[in-house]
Amino acid sequence: MKSRFKEMKQLLAKSKYFKLVCGAGNENVEEVRKLTTVYTLGGANGFDVSAQPHIVEACVGGIDRAYELSDELNIDIPIRPFITVSVGMPGDHHVRKAIVETDSCIECNLCIPACPTD
Repeated sequence: MKSRFKEMKQLLAKSKYFKLVCGAGNENVEEVRKLTTVYTLGGANGFDVSAQPHIVEACVGGIDRAYELSDELNIDIPIRPFITVSVGMPGDHHVRKAIVETDSCIECNLCIPACPTD
């Protein structure tokens, strides 16, 4: 069996590494589990997730679930996806999430200038 390092090195050398970035801001266990299941079945080689242990565990669980489903779906998963973690830094707007309560929103647009995205 190839070492994980050699697998990664070959993927990168061939420009064949496909990583889904869930990111440091996504701490929804079910969403991460479902995304990693679907994308493992779809051929992703890696996942970038929050460094929170329960999120890493959800990622592992999603990958494991994909392997359980792969025989039934006749899908070959040649390489177990790699997991990397993202750590949010204070002030990093990439990890912030806004939740708009649509039932309460009066559409005044006062939130737009404060939003860190375009």
